[in-house]
Amino acid sequence: MILEKRELRELCKEALDKKINESQDMLASIDESAHDDTKSSAGDKFETSREMLKQEAEKISSQLGVLLHQRQVLSVLDTKISDVVVHGSLVKTDKGIFYLSISLGKVLYQHDTIYAISDESPMALALVGRRVGDKVIVNSRTITILDVC
Repeated sequence: MILEKRELRELCKEALDKKINESQDMLASIDESAHDDTKSSAGDKFETSREMLKQEAEKISSQLGVLLHQRQVLSVLDTKISDVVVHGSLVKTDKGIFYLSISLGKVLYQHDTIYAISDESPMALALVGRRVGDKVIVNSRTITILDVC
């Protein structure tokens, strides 16, 4: 079971690294566009275009910062097995399988769809500290914990 959690963590790291690389590529493309734009534009059109590129770069830089923080969180995530739900737990419920790690969304692992969720999400907050057989209510839905690892 520990090996499976390590593999899942690595799969999440790979997906995160892909998003980081895409963000870095977009920033490089924006920088190149800004450089090219200074050569061919003049007046108000230049200022408007430059401001739009600047805003887009700031947005992507912010997203990149979040992704880099998530990678750091993931790299120190504990893969130990616990009978109590903690950050880093893989929790099987009657409504799905949840990996309390980072907000990454659906992750296909082996033959299962696993939801990588932040420990700050409503689902994670409801699950932390619970054990197999416990029931939690999230968004008016009763969820039963079937397994924790």
